[in-house]
Amino acid sequence: MIKNVLLSSLCLFGLNCKADWAPAPTHEEPPSLPGPNEPTLTGMINNERIKRGLPGLITYQHLECASLNHAEDMGIGKFCSHTGSDFSTPWQRAQRCGGRASGEIIGCGYESPEQAIQGWIQSRPHAMIMFDRANIGIGAARVGNYWVVMFMK
Repeated sequence: MIKNVLLSSLCLFGLNCKADWAPAPTHEEPPSLPGPNEPTLTGMINNERIKRGLPGLITYQHLECASLNHAEDMGIGKFCSHTGSDFSTPWQRAQRCGGRASGEIIGCGYESPEQAIQGWIQSRPHAMIMFDRANIGIGAARVGNYWVVMFMK
């Protein structure tokens, strides 16, 4: 079995990325909340939050849009970075999709959602984002073995 090489990174507001996101437009779409047992990356993250006494996060379409666009970009370009191939930041990608974001976690090389989530849990900076009580929104996407999860406060 070939050892899976995992690269992951994080982006915390004010820590590792430029804080150049704009305030949310007033036309954000109504959110939806997946059930805690939903077998999706978002549902699995919510399950982990609930285990820790935290509320589940609400799925926002603009965060899913931005996550998918970046996962596709990384998959096509075969790179792992918070900076897009067009030099975009997470905040710019969220804005392009009609909203705002406060953080992003990515993973490259994970073969299953369980592996991605366990990798992020074992990484203190990633876990800090996933389990931040101030987060209310989430959007997640996977393209191949490229994973992107965006959060909103």
